[in-house]
Amino acid sequence: MHNFQDLNEKAWRDLWTTGFYISPSRATGALNGYTINATMYYVLSQVRAPLHEVGVPQREVDEANKVLNFADGCYGGHHTL
Repeated sequence: MHNFQDLNEKAWRDLWTTGFYISPSRATGALNGYTINATMYYVLSQVRAPLHEVGVPQREVDEANKVLNFADGCYGGHHTL
């Protein structure tokens, strides 16, 4: 059985695996990856993550991941240049 720290570290690794990369920019006012990552950390550290909790049936995790993991095209929000 894994201990709580191992499970916690795995959950955070899974949450940080997003599938996209934001290249750094030196442009004034650009949103760089570290700002976005810090924002993600502050938000994610304040809410429950039911898919990472011990005891959630694998079937429910698989069903939720089907909804959460989809390709919706290129990012078209804030530019980094």
